[in-house]
Amino acid sequence: MPVTDGGQVALGSHAHRRDIEGLRAIAVVLVLLYHLGVSGFAGGYVGVDVFFVVSGYLITNSLLSDSRRESGLKLRNFYARRIRRLLPISGVVLISTAIASAFILEPGWIRDVGVDAISSGLFSSNWVFAGRATDYLQASLPPSPLQHYWSLSLEEQFYVVWPILLVFGLAIDRRLKRRLIVPITIVVIVIASFITSVVNTPDHTTWAYFGLHTRAWELGIGALIAVFLANGFVMNTKLAALLGAVALAVIGFSGSTFEPPINFPGWIAALPVLATAWLVIVGFTQRNVVSRFLGNPVFHFIGARSYSLYLWHWPVIILYEARIETSLNGWDRLIIVGITAVLTELGFRLVENPIRFNATLVRSALRTYGVGIASVALVVGCGAVVANYERDVSSGFDAEVIDVESEKTLEDRIDALRVAVRESTLPRPLPDNLTPSLSEVGSGWFSAELGDCFVKAPSIDVPLCEYGDPNGAVTVALFGDSHLAQWFDVLNEFAKENSIKLRSYMHAGCSLAGIVTFNGLAMQVEDWCPVWRDAVLDDLKLQPHDYVLMTNGFQLVDAETREVIAADKWATGMAETIAAVTETGAVPIYFGDNPRPLPKLFQCLVNNVSDVSACYSSRPESTRSDFNIAGRQIVEGAGGLYIDLADYACSGSVCPAVIGNVLLYRDWSHLTGPGTELLSPVVTGLLKEFIDQSRS
Repeated sequence: MPVTDGGQVALGSHAHRRDIEGLRAIAVVLVLLYHLGVSGFAGGYVGVDVFFVVSGYLITNSLLSDSRRESGLKLRNFYARRIRRLLPISGVVLISTAIASAFILEPGWIRDVGVDAISSGLFSSNWVFAGRATDYLQASLPPSPLQHYWSLSLEEQFYVVWPILLVFGLAIDRRLKRRLIVPITIVVIVIASFITSVVNTPDHTTWAYFGLHTRAWELGIGALIAVFLANGFVMNTKLAALLGAVALAVIGFSGSTFEPPINFPGWIAALPVLATAWLVIVGFTQRNVVSRFLGNPVFHFIGARSYSLYLWHWPVIILYEARIETSLNGWDRLIIVGITAVLTELGFRLVENPIRFNATLVRSALRTYGVGIASVALVVGCGAVVANYERDVSSGFDAEVIDVESEKTLEDRIDALRVAVRESTLPRPLPDNLTPSLSEVGSGWFSAELGDCFVKAPSIDVPLCEYGDPNGAVTVALFGDSHLAQWFDVLNEFAKENSIKLRSYMHAGCSLAGIVTFNGLAMQVEDWCPVWRDAVLDDLKLQPHDYVLMTNGFQLVDAETREVIAADKWATGMAETIAAVTETGAVPIYFGDNPRPLPKLFQCLVNNVSDVSACYSSRPESTRSDFNIAGRQIVEGAGGLYIDLADYACSGSVCPAVIGNVLLYRDWSHLTGPGTELLSPVVTGLLKEFIDQSRS
């Protein structure tokens, strides 16, 4: 680097930047440690923001260099370089992960991985993952082994749009003989995208996290630096080192102290973004301590392999976790790092660099495009095959079909169900006649008849929704969240058969106790829930009901503590809700929530086909006795009925996930349709008995 008098550094060279490799190394290590769950790196996801700034800078710098060298920007060669750099190794990882998933993961998960491979190959996975995370039916699904491709898809979308804008901007600047349009365009993009991010992050965190519209400013900052430094810049060496050290500290602070990506990106993302931007500026010289630190041999080695490392690490983590079914310990993390390192080096030496620098491809953009098209086609084809692949998990065992309905009395139905549950706790294979099958379990879990009557965030609507018998002599309000919605088909049929009119008041993820909840899947505080609850209670005063049937998931998270709602706080809020219900003249009925299965139930069943009892949960760990005790006291104290579903879904201390041939759970907390049908003769029998007795 040229050094001026007085210890100042002239910036503006476009030589190989060892410090950039250092920034890449820091970014990928932060992401790796975060994904491994290493203590002290809760904010390691900011490594992606570092990547975005670096990418924006490098791409724009490359385009400007092409423009100067070729007297005008020609995108053919630019896109050819991008194809050689990105697509081959990306395709290898996508295909390898999809195939490995077909042999390791449970059937329903495999289908999603196939879809994810296709969307990643077509550079649109960020939108797929955003939609999945905000879809209440899919939000509780396990993370995809290809989920990290969201950032690559976002960058590819930027690569499509930004070079075209730059071509037009440079052409106008040449005609005007002034360099204004390009920097003004970047500034407008940065400001507009940043404002969009700040505005949308609080209420639409998931879309803001995955979206190009809310991340473009980060890439734009890098682009702005490239334009700013294109003609050189002078900086005092000591000042550059001092400010560079501060910027490194800011990135370290962000990576170690930021919370999990809640209300992110938003304005807080400006910290790691601007710190990275400053390091890119400082690193133009190799003559200060910060740039030398970033360019050290270890960082350079990791940074050069950061792309392969980023691609391989997440599939290895997810597939490894699927095999062990438990949380990672220290040895597991070391094994994952070792596997990732081997795959990274193989990918770097055998795929990434050989294709990137292949002389034949470098000379021919047309052949490079052929390689790119072939890569995308292979990924899409493989994804389609995997998405339709049915993994064989047969055991040769057909379980008895449980028939509780045929029993004449409620007592006999309860006895028959308890016998079936008890026998199902014994060691036995996974039934071949499992219903729903593992490949079907993730599909729709409540009736489409509910439609918009199952209200979702952030709505506080209280629509008039009536079901059952429209001329029923008894009116029952259904007041709850998805754990009541899962019973809708059963309750609707019961109402039709017993001259009961139903009114639906159900909202995804909202506590009936008036507590502001936090949705960790959508990464948002749901402060609209108490407003919705109060609106429902007001409506109950206006619309007379004989009974109000309620339930809530017991694992809702308190926004204040970011922990599962405490029983005493829940009891206080529910007592107020029950009191408000009884003031309307209605009698309260409450379903104590169903037990929770193991977190990785379906993977456990696949890994233990010969004995599924290894996948059953214990009642103390899968239920909330404190909720049930408090809830029963409140509801029965108000003259209502409390039904603890665990009394009928568990036997002793064991809660089986498969009863007879019925798979009870559709995810980590909800029941399947066949699961509610299995329990329905007892549940509806208890309801009918109580309603008949209370009205006699």
